[in-house]
Amino acid sequence: MNMEECKSLLCEDAIPQQTDMKTADIFLTYDKELAKKANNFYSKRQTKQNAYSVGSAKIESLFKKSQRLHSPRKRFSTIIFVVSLLYGNSHRSNWTDIQTFKLQQRIVDVFKFFPKIKFIIKGLQASDAAYNPLPEYIRDKGYSNCQYVRSGKFINIMNRADAYIFDFGSTAMFEAMATDKTIILYDDYLKPLPQDINLLKKRIHIVSKTKQLKKIIRLYCTVNQDKLSNNREYLMKYIIPRYNSGGAIAAAVNLIFEKIGHGKK
Repeated sequence: MNMEECKSLLCEDAIPQQTDMKTADIFLTYDKELAKKANNFYSKRQTKQNAYSVGSAKIESLFKKSQRLHSPRKRFSTIIFVVSLLYGNSHRSNWTDIQTFKLQQRIVDVFKFFPKIKFIIKGLQASDAAYNPLPEYIRDKGYSNCQYVRSGKFINIMNRADAYIFDFGSTAMFEAMATDKTIILYDDYLKPLPQDINLLKKRIHIVSKTKQLKKIIRLYCTVNQDKLSNNREYLMKYIIPRYNSGGAIAAAVNLIFEKIGHGKK
């Protein structure tokens, strides 16, 4: 492919819609497994497009900062729960927004057992295709230790937390992996987990029942050391593979010039 043949370039930090993938001649992502899925999509349609994994410059930056800010283990005082988005009427593997909301209700109901911990529930206002009534649910239940934050980005508040909970394997979860804090993934429906699940389990606590969630929070809300929190194997292999060899930006630039016929000088 040369400069004249390459009409468009797509960079994605999350799972792209197929319509997005159709628009690009070169598709860049941080995730090796996502690149494989994209190439499979292209192969089935016998197109000339190609997908490449170059790592995430943003998560590289978060990881570098986390290394500098490492602090001694302390009791949990704040936990952030990042909720998955609502899709409205769009298709989502037969899983409806009502089911998503009920899952989030079950998770939030666990928080009442830990009144001394502040729980920040981070919504996704910019991404939601439908309004999430979770703030009203929290208010009606009288959960005074819960605060719903609808606006802003997760990375802007992530430093407030001692641990994170996710109900979906999202980009925010990978951002959290750049820290040395406890991460819990409550996964009981879509199973949106990578193929290398055993490696992921070395870093993240994956649960599918509320009693498991309570057990982990109770175990690590004291000064008990979470042995998973310092594991970097999945992060280095799949999310920031170029961290020790020039970084994601350099990898992306070199790849673009290579693919359009202007090799690295």
